[in-house]
Amino acid sequence: MAEDRRRDPASAGSGINRTSARRVLIAAFMAALAGTLTLVLGAVLLAKGGAEGWWALAIAGGAACAIGCWIGYETTKEHFQALDRLRGFAVAMRAAGGGSPLNGPPVGDRESAALRDAMIDALNARDIQRAAGDKQLAAILANLPDAVVVVTARGQVSLLNGPAKSLLGAERAALGTSLFDAVSRDSLIAAWNDARRMGRPAQAWLGLTAGGAVQATVADLGAQAGALIVIPAPDAPRVEATLDHDLSLHEAPPAAPPPDRSTPLDELPLVALDTETTGLVPAADRIVALGGVRLHGATIYRATALDRLVHPGVPVPPRASAIHGLTDIMLADAPTFPAHLDALRDLTDGAVPVGHNIGFDMAIIEAECRRAAIAWTPPAFTLCTLQLAAALDPQEENLDLEAVAVRHGLDPLGRHSALGDSLLTAALWQRMLPRLQERGIATLGQALDFAQSAKRVIALQKTAGW
Repeated sequence: MAEDRRRDPASAGSGINRTSARRVLIAAFMAALAGTLTLVLGAVLLAKGGAEGWWALAIAGGAACAIGCWIGYETTKEHFQALDRLRGFAVAMRAAGGGSPLNGPPVGDRESAALRDAMIDALNARDIQRAAGDKQLAAILANLPDAVVVVTARGQVSLLNGPAKSLLGAERAALGTSLFDAVSRDSLIAAWNDARRMGRPAQAWLGLTAGGAVQATVADLGAQAGALIVIPAPDAPRVEATLDHDLSLHEAPPAAPPPDRSTPLDELPLVALDTETTGLVPAADRIVALGGVRLHGATIYRATALDRLVHPGVPVPPRASAIHGLTDIMLADAPTFPAHLDALRDLTDGAVPVGHNIGFDMAIIEAECRRAAIAWTPPAFTLCTLQLAAALDPQEENLDLEAVAVRHGLDPLGRHSALGDSLLTAALWQRMLPRLQERGIATLGQALDFAQSAKRVIALQKTAGW
């Protein structure tokens, strides 16, 4: 709902009547001007041998001038901080593509709030327009009598209509599953290769895992984009007009060289990573959930998301369950940590881990590997959003992930799940990136050096053991 998006976390439902920065600055300027004139008048009269009472006039004028200048400075500083947050918001909207953040950043003055709301209105209008076009296209595909399936480059189903589900079997072909559960891998790969080689759709017979074969048209959608399969069904009974689709499954981060300190932040391969654990002592506690998602610069690739429950091999303390909600019963059938290591390596390979207190996550992953006698090479670089938040806003006391996210205009819904915290951290990085660049921090090395300025946070992390 557009109305929901217009509420920022700082003022939603509070009925705040925002102050106009323009009016405050005018009032501060007038106060400073009047104070300066009064100060000058008092000083002139004193210089001419005026009565001692003119001292009070000079002091009052000086105080009014100082107060006016201070109010003007604070108002100007807050206004430009709000513009900085809005710039980050705009970059995050651009990087999100069709997605849209739930909230604009909290701002204090009327002019900044009006600009934020105009940006969100423009986003809403864009999304409504796109949704209308998507709805029309979905209706067309849903009502086709032929079976239509789209798969990713790995054969993962990203779109299928009602006839496709009826023909292939809903228990074998569903959104997010492998089409090879329903269609013979060899026959589909052969047709797909023919289409790629010829540069046009190929006609082929596809074997079905349930038995039999169907004639289909297979079109290659381009490098790493997947394939379109259309299966004519002129004699098939009419089925419900439905369409399941998630084309974000086709999105993948671009290939990138191994990052080094000179890698620009806009081109930096990252993985937002989080663990849920039985406690906060890496050497003794265990992982109960792993979550992560890849980024490239400010773009989040949600199709890469990793979300795994992990059997810790020990009982989960009630105090830990109270935070992340995972209990011994919920984890009873989950694989142990070594079973997830290949997926974790695939996600993190060639990327810089980023997270709130990422040092803890790295330490407990390393401890789990050591415990299982598995070789683990720690990443050469990590970025800690807690350190970056402290360096960007040294005046802020509350540096909890939720508080930092709210200050950057994010809704912290879904906290305290591994994937939820990973997605929130990824979105936080989106908002932090333009703020870093505004300060001239353009490379990984510069970001790492800047994070080191958060001395107090780093000292606390070292005391905690990571």
